[in-house]
Amino acid sequence: MTIVRTLGPARVTQEALTVTAAVVAPAVAAGLLGAVSTLLAAQSGQLDAAEQQVADVAAARARAVLGAEVYAATFAAGQALSWEAAVAQAQAALDAEGDPAG
Repeated sequence: MTIVRTLGPARVTQEALTVTAAVVAPAVAAGLLGAVSTLLAAQSGQLDAAEQQVADVAAARARAVLGAEVYAATFAAGQALSWEAAVAQAQAALDAEGDPAG
């Protein structure tokens, strides 16, 4: 996440947040996916096929655990995050998971 902070809300941020969503708790994943959707919309971007597959799997897992209503509310809350807040949330989740890469 250090490189993401340095580069700002660029493509690497979307990729890093998407991959992070695949490995963190479902509630965090839903919020990160919401943040990614906002970043993509702001930059008129989209995930490539492999990244979209990662996002789809993370979303399905989060929906299955949280239920559709909680997932939707958490995703919407993530859409309101600044990229800085989303990166901080991702870093905190990775730290909680014991990620040594930080």
